[in-house]
Amino acid sequence: EEENERGELFLHELGCYRTDKLVCLIVRDDAYLRQYKPTQSWEYHSYRDSDIADYEETTLRLAENGYWVFRMGKVVRDPLVVNHPRIVDYANRPFRSDFLDVWLISRSLFCVSTSTGLDSVALAFRKPLVTVNLLPLIDIRSSHNVIAVPKYLYWAESGHYLNLREYLNHSYQSTQSYEKRGIGIRSLTPHDICNATFEMEKRLTDKELDVTESDKALQQLFWA
Repeated sequence: EEENERGELFLHELGCYRTDKLVCLIVRDDAYLRQYKPTQSWEYHSYRDSDIADYEETTLRLAENGYWVFRMGKVVRDPLVVNHPRIVDYANRPFRSDFLDVWLISRSLFCVSTSTGLDSVALAFRKPLVTVNLLPLIDIRSSHNVIAVPKYLYWAESGHYLNLREYLNHSYQSTQSYEKRGIGIRSLTPHDICNATFEMEKRLTDKELDVTESDKALQQLFWA
């Protein structure tokens, strides 16, 4: 209770009240590893990085729908440049702290992430997770309340996208491995990210979802 009071006081000072809903945004880039482990090369992990600018549309739409959005992170490469009073580039603010890193996620309705370390905090607090720009797809957290949308994989020679079975068969953990097998990687569009986020928002707020019989059949195939 003492910690909750401390966290709520912080939010109150920003103008965010107990009845307000918030969403945490976690976008992975290479800044943290470069700062804390500078002697090691992290280029092999670059396939997991995202551009924070691709998330601006999602944060703005969430804010316009009444949500507070906190962009998380201890060290980040680029600022989140969106001018809205309910969008907080928390990672770049002087009040950022290890306590708030954990507490804000515990207070959130759900998190939008790119599959990185802070996701574990969301899982520990049983918070729903929208995982976008995920790779490899085999790392999907299917035991949790997750909507997962991977980056686009395509055959560099033909330009054709990989199908689901090919995604799973080509589950590599280095950028060079994808390149060696002639596979290109393309990030989701801002619109893709927004669609995934608001599918979760609809599920959590009991808004009507347009789920077709084809969607249900594809779910059954996935689990099989």
